[in-house]
Amino acid sequence: MCPDCNSLDAEWSKVNGKGKIYTFAVAYDRGDFTVRYKLKGYENEYPYAIVLVELNDVGVRMVSNVVNCKPEDLKIDMPVEVTFVDVTDEITLPMFSVVK
Repeated sequence: MCPDCNSLDAEWSKVNGKGKIYTFAVAYDRGDFTVRYKLKGYENEYPYAIVLVELNDVGVRMVSNVVNCKPEDLKIDMPVEVTFVDVTDEITLPMFSVVK
């Protein structure tokens, strides 16, 4: 959705997959409280970071995860690039790795 006009008229564009962390949040396992709310597939992944990545070449922001960095080491504006992770035999997701 366009953040300026709310249009749903969108089209696919090729991008280079590089960007920076715009913002992030870290999900922690807090015992009994989170047991009811654990995201399926992430039960053994705590803590993990949910990142909003701003892609360099188009300025689009994308929600994802970072795969090669501890959540406590993440920083705003940290450079990242896309990597594709096979989460099941049928599903591959775009995630990001930190550019060192």
